[in-house]
Amino acid sequence: MLNAADDRTQTEMRDDLRETVKQQLVVFACNAQMDIVQWIAPARPGDHTRLADTSIDCLSIDKALVGKLREVGRIALSQTGLVTNDLALADGVTVRISAQRQGETDADPAVMFTLVSDLPQQHEDASSCPNSEPRNAQFRLALDGALDGFMLFESVRDGSGQIVDFQWSYANSAAAEIIGKDPIWFEGRRLLVEMPGNRTDGLFDAYKSVVERGTPWVQNFPYRHEGLDIFVRAVATKVNDGFAVMFADLSEQKRAEARSTAMEERFRLALQAGGGIGAWDWDIVNDRVYADEAFLHFFGTIGYDREVGLPVSAFTDRIHPDDRAQVQAKIAEALAIGGDFVAEYRVTDAEGRERWAMARGQCKTANGNPVNFPGVLIDVTARRRMEDALLHSEQRLKAIVNSIDQMIWSTLPDGHHDYFNERWYEFTGVEKGTTDGDGWSELFHPDDQARTWETWRHSLSTGEPYHIEYRLRHRTGVYRWVVGKALPLRGSDGTIVRWYGTCTDVHDLKTAEAQKELIARELSHRIKNLFSVIQSIAQLSSRYHPEAREFVSDFRTRLNALASSNDIILPQQNTEQPGAYCLNELLDRILGPFVGADDTRCALAGPAILCTGHTLTPLALVFHELATNSVKYGALSVPAGKVSVQWSIGESSILLRWQETGGPHIAGPPAQLGFGSFLLGKAVTAQLDAKLDHIWREEGLQVDVKLPFGDAFRSS
Repeated sequence: MLNAADDRTQTEMRDDLRETVKQQLVVFACNAQMDIVQWIAPARPGDHTRLADTSIDCLSIDKALVGKLREVGRIALSQTGLVTNDLALADGVTVRISAQRQGETDADPAVMFTLVSDLPQQHEDASSCPNSEPRNAQFRLALDGALDGFMLFESVRDGSGQIVDFQWSYANSAAAEIIGKDPIWFEGRRLLVEMPGNRTDGLFDAYKSVVERGTPWVQNFPYRHEGLDIFVRAVATKVNDGFAVMFADLSEQKRAEARSTAMEERFRLALQAGGGIGAWDWDIVNDRVYADEAFLHFFGTIGYDREVGLPVSAFTDRIHPDDRAQVQAKIAEALAIGGDFVAEYRVTDAEGRERWAMARGQCKTANGNPVNFPGVLIDVTARRRMEDALLHSEQRLKAIVNSIDQMIWSTLPDGHHDYFNERWYEFTGVEKGTTDGDGWSELFHPDDQARTWETWRHSLSTGEPYHIEYRLRHRTGVYRWVVGKALPLRGSDGTIVRWYGTCTDVHDLKTAEAQKELIARELSHRIKNLFSVIQSIAQLSSRYHPEAREFVSDFRTRLNALASSNDIILPQQNTEQPGAYCLNELLDRILGPFVGADDTRCALAGPAILCTGHTLTPLALVFHELATNSVKYGALSVPAGKVSVQWSIGESSILLRWQETGGPHIAGPPAQLGFGSFLLGKAVTAQLDAKLDHIWREEGLQVDVKLPFGDAFRSS
């Protein structure tokens, strides 16, 4: 029977059911004891769906109806066919009862009941039933107010008596609204003509079976034809030579179920992503903890009766000894004030493994006394291990950063300095934090501050690398030269997120370069003085030996050319960019003193190439050394010897070839190279980043020099 706790009384329920039986199609299933086991229609759920799992006696609208239901049900259980019987109720309403056994075995038999009250056109001869029209009008009025769709169809048969279509004889307002037509539109129209999707989805065959076999049909299905996209639950039953179908649009319900399923799936995935979530509820009064499998597995306390529970000590005893005191203190605090509990701690499970947990709970009170303590636990072992690994990585990085002999710093995108390594503070001697922001600029030499700020602001505004030399105040108070460099770190969208930079102490190197420059100047000065002394001696000698004047004049010409080439060979002083020479001009100036006025002894051939930058001195040194060796040992050591220099431009390089002919016979490479050849190799590889190959031919030495075609060389 109905539960008295229901919102509506049994009397109200029966009254509602009486109207349902009188005015609509009713479908339900009963077991062999005539207890309702499934309520199927009306299709739209309502209060009467609570009739499921109750006795058929609840349908006590009329004693005759209940008795007839039991009688028809017993007959249906004893055979396989459809059993029908019409019953006139006390208030004049006629109900057709249809029943059919369900299931193939006797293990759990059931009966499907269908109840249909007076329907339009149920009486074949209206004149034999003078009250049919008023009844039909009353019936239509009741159905038009129903929430579910209701339609009546008549069979359309061909000449052989086969059903080929169905014709509408009635559709209520709810059906018209679901299909999107006016109720009047349906009458007289054919189903397959207007809605051919019924054949495609097999619905037409199902309706034929209802009419031909008399078996009610119940189905939930989607319908996506004729512009409709709905999900319906339909119940069809035979009526004369046709059928009645009641259906409800469950589309919104299906969408809600889909949303609910998706939400449940997202929640499940969130729980999985949480690393294992367990729940507990601590009955404080009886000291019993009731927990789920995840919680028990985490603590290694599986295998006990969950209905009995365990004392809280069974779990706190498994907390790591180093964490137990602080967890118990937080539990005591929550018990004292009835508040929230949050703690992270380690647990040793049954296998002796150490795992990290994050627990959240809340102490519930009654009359000021703690009564229960529910909460959840999350396995955060992976997160803690990751944090530990990150901490160790940061410590290693910090050790590396502080061990290198460079000052390292970083800034925010706007240039605000927020980090300096230990080397910075060791070098400057300032307190930590005092150079954050813009405080670092106060340590620059006054003469360098404006230039440094301008360069730094340019890099901040353009994102270009920062590179500058300036003087930085040492902890001793002395300003030392440093090289400052910085590069931006960009995010995935290309915007700068940080700047990372270094300061390198180059003061000793700058001092050494200054000393080297001084020595080079002194050497150049002494060589020039030596040339002047030699010229003076030769000039003085020609005064007393007139016959030697022609020799002296030629000698002075060569000496001046040698001095001129020497100016190129010696490093340029007091300039960052030496002069530029065409390669042909450079070689002519270097080799001229060695061949004199005889142009036939030296041949130069190749495209116009402009040599600039710091390549001039090492390149001049290479050919000066080759010419010197040729004069001493090679082709230029004999009158008939000749030298040719040819060059060409490749895809990314310049190939120069020095070729000697007509000189002394060469048996092979020398057993040991001299100091000049050693310097030649150094100049080529170190300063020019080039490749040098000696080929010792019998007819003369061949030297190939392959230079990178970079900024120092340009086509002219």
